[in-house]
Amino acid sequence: MEWVNIYIDYDDVLIYQNERSTKFYIKNGEYEGFSFWHPNKLVNAYGDVIEVRCHTEWQFELKRSEKRPDGTYEVKDCIPFAADELQAVLSCGTCIHVPPHLDPLENVEPLPELLDE
Repeated sequence: MEWVNIYIDYDDVLIYQNERSTKFYIKNGEYEGFSFWHPNKLVNAYGDVIEVRCHTEWQFELKRSEKRPDGTYEVKDCIPFAADELQAVLSCGTCIHVPPHLDPLENVEPLPELLDE
């Protein structure tokens, strides 16, 4: 199992967030009107780009719902999506460079050629 990052452009989704999860509502393309939830601890924002972290075996459920007269929602369509499939549909590519996480106790020093003289 390997962790991957999916980079999504803010212009492609609407975002709703509660204390535990983020809902991504797809605004454009073949899956317009579908949405999925993802844990907040695996979602980061960098400017106009959203990073969604997941492992390669993660299964997303893209759902399309309709509002009933009583105010509740009924799921009309549900499509299971693997992480690589979602990445192919929503990813804006490698929009940003996010360096790998370092051990907080690791002593990091800049390369000598990067230092001003």
